[in-house]
Amino acid sequence: MKAIRIGVACGLSLLLTSCVTAQPGRPGPPPPPPDYFTQITPSGTLYAHNWPGRPCFTVDIIGEDWVLKETAADRVLWRRGDNVLNIYLTDNREAGFAVAGMNDEQALLAFIGSELEYVKPRFEYQRVRQPRTARDRNGLWSQWSWKGQGGKLARPGQKKPLDQQHVIASLWLDPWVLSFDWARTELTDNLGPSPEMIDILESVQFYPQCFSGMRPGETWQSN
Repeated sequence: MKAIRIGVACGLSLLLTSCVTAQPGRPGPPPPPPDYFTQITPSGTLYAHNWPGRPCFTVDIIGEDWVLKETAADRVLWRRGDNVLNIYLTDNREAGFAVAGMNDEQALLAFIGSELEYVKPRFEYQRVRQPRTARDRNGLWSQWSWKGQGGKLARPGQKKPLDQQHVIASLWLDPWVLSFDWARTELTDNLGPSPEMIDILESVQFYPQCFSGMRPGETWQSN
């Protein structure tokens, strides 16, 4: 029979003050899970969104140059030089862009309309690319884009927005919309998605049960 080693951890000051025997097979309760975590992958970085009350998902951020700058329940910001990837969630229960009787495509178009309502007054000139929809294993996506030039002051004391362009993919997750917004200040004539953008979108995977905290000793027990 293989012997089982029982670990003993003792606390010392000037004298022996405490001694706790670790009992095998009695793992403590798991700690609260993290709101997010990242993993290094061969193609870049895997990001996992695990905020309470939000859709839980992973996405492979392709490329080694992307840097995670900010993460919150409804917004995750990545930066690579002058390029920004903003991943954000919008709740129809709060934003109120879609109404009863709409299908998923109509709800997405209503969401895009509400987003452009916010953007249009902030630029002298704006170009919008007609949305295109496509369905995959996760649901219905809408790919859309816009370019803004000649920023206007929203109110005194604020800076004018820079000239910028955005390529966006939005996924309907009733009642949520999950959007991936690639933004840059270097304007080009191409407002379509790049192969890298498509690879990132195709890597998105959802976890309805979300991620639990790891119990102490869990990896040891599984080997």
